[in-house]
Amino acid sequence: MLRGYPVRTMTILPQQLVVTCHDRFDGIYELSCNDARQPFWVRQQGDESVALYRHDSSWRLGPSVGHQVFFAEVEAHGSLLPVEPYPFTWKIGDHDAPFLRV
Repeated sequence: MLRGYPVRTMTILPQQLVVTCHDRFDGIYELSCNDARQPFWVRQQGDESVALYRHDSSWRLGPSVGHQVFFAEVEAHGSLLPVEPYPFTWKIGDHDAPFLRV
């Protein structure tokens, strides 16, 4: 603990997130990092993984946290997780993907 500041843990983060409505991303994502600064979730299927993570001012689905290539993105809204109901629409490439739900 820093002088006068309690250590913060993000115990309110869900251990799992379920992504639906797009075959490439469908599945259960497990919390892999419970760090208040950079939580992320990963879905592992065989030797392929997809990560759900925050990058600057957006949430992304990509092959790994911070990877330059990502599959889908949605604007971040403060500290909200990108789960339904969420005020912004996911995009896959340059296209809106309103069917993608977390």
